[in-house]
Amino acid sequence: MDDIDVDAGVLHVRRQLKKVHNRLVFALPKGEKERDVPLLQHLAKRLQAHLDEFPARPVTLPWGNPDEPESDRETEERAPQTHKLVVTAAWGGPVRRDSWNERYWKSALVAAGIIPVHPESHPTAIRRQVLKFVPSREHGFHALRHTFASVMLDARENPEAVSSWLGHADASITLRIYGHMLPAADGRGRDAMDAWFEADS
Repeated sequence: MDDIDVDAGVLHVRRQLKKVHNRLVFALPKGEKERDVPLLQHLAKRLQAHLDEFPARPVTLPWGNPDEPESDRETEERAPQTHKLVVTAAWGGPVRRDSWNERYWKSALVAAGIIPVHPESHPTAIRRQVLKFVPSREHGFHALRHTFASVMLDARENPEAVSSWLGHADASITLRIYGHMLPAADGRGRDAMDAWFEADS
């Protein structure tokens, strides 16, 4: 919760949930570095409404590695940390990525008509919402990240800023993946050069 600054419109990305040896730990975000990303006002309102109904819950996990430490240094480095999570499982613990994808994300995609239920899903399973889904890699939860980057670049946001928000090592990676989303030239550069020459004349 201390990572959400509604007043400043910023999300502080300081850690992630990561699966190591089939156990969950807290770890540094992508690229092993913290970063700040813009918090949209629309999202801030939805987030606040969610928290009003489902308050964040404290979750304690090891840092980086769940294995038993073998030295004082490892004991210190892997010391458990407690952080309040906005989304938790019904029992109050962290939600695993595969569980989130299967039970919530893909079910929502089915409800929206984006992906179909697998034809082998049994009617009883459908009623209980224990579904099989047609494989849809392009519709995974990671697609939201691509959507964010694409919308930002299409709106002519600075590629360096978008790269920083995504946690890429540099903007060249961002442009290699999303460069096709940049709008075609529309005369802005020409107008800028004309204005530059006019100012000098």
